Amino acid sequence: MNYRTAPSLRVIIAFVLTIAFSISDPRRLSATDVLSETTDEVGKLDFTQFAATAAASHVCQVQRLGFETCYARADLIFLSREAESYDLAFSILGGTTEPVSLDHGFAPGVRATIGIRTGTTGHFQISYLGINDWSADNRTSNVPFGGSTLDSDDAYSANLNDLEFNLVAMDPYADWDWLFGFRLVDQRDEFGSLLTLDDGLGNPNSIQAERIDAEAINTLFGLQIGTRYGHRFGPLGFDGGVKVGVFNNFISQSGIIVVNQIVVDGVPEPTFSTDDEQVSFMGDFQLRLTYQATSNASMQLGYQGLVFSNIAQSLLQEGGPSSPAELGYHGLFCGLEWRH
Repeated sequence: MNYRTAPSLRVIIAFVLTIAFSISDPRRLSATDVLSETTDEVGKLDFTQFAATAAASHVCQVQRLGFETCYARADLIFLSREAESYDLAFSILGGTTEPVSLDHGFAPGVRATIGIRTGTTGHFQISYLGINDWSADNRTSNVPFGGSTLDSDDAYSANLNDLEFNLVAMDPYADWDWLFGFRLVDQRDEFGSLLTLDDGLGNPNSIQAERIDAEAINTLFGLQIGTRYGHRFGPLGFDGGVKVGVFNNFISQSGIIVVNQIVVDGVPEPTFSTDDEQVSFMGDFQLRLTYQATSNASMQLGYQGLVFSNIAQSLLQEGGPSSPAELGYHGLFCGLEWRH
């Protein structure tokens, strides 16, 4: 066969090879260059224009995905735990105190994310978020009750551990990502108080002490879906995402049984320990600004919000197992991202 008499065959072969090379290495894609070198003058303009249009759409996909095969992000995050304050009232020998209020605000934590490319339009992602420093404490000394005084040492703490496994599909023709995954979350809080009563009489039974402990543990696992939109303006980028999920929540609680008020008389209060299951729904949203510092590294600053339904809290026990309630988190994060 005289190949100069079959320009269309050469065009088709060149175009197919170009696309095949671009899949294995997107940086090789330049269909118009190959076509311009391999086609004859006969019919060149129309077919080259068609091929360039098809190749351009593929270039958009390659540019959308980037050349990276993996990426890693590390964030320092500050979240507030939007829970009730702990209000505790005492009854001592017929007297009462004003409630003691323990509040907790923002706490620092870390988040680490790793993504591995699984194809031309997707990647597998693992992410962990951990915060273990929500805490508050209080000491109340020499509260008078007639001839008696009360000392109270109170402490509250809470933590959050959140692990995600996600498959992310990237729209090759738009700035949207779509996500489906599995999530495992551990949320717990606990309260402890040491109460000391001194009747001032100086005899061996003058000082009475009681220890109070309460704890609530929520272990959630379930499925989530989500979407994210992002856009770039030169080195600056913006994206926002939303996830929703449904989880099975295994709840364990322990604490003291109290009717109305705690009586400090040296006799320990009765205790309870319960296990339960609830269905919990989750909403998760994030806004992020990025700055491309180098070809591989970027900096990021953002806002994170997270809310769960049907979460048990020791703060809400009030002398018995607490009823599950909504619990939210929100705050700021900053960090670095590296792509390869």
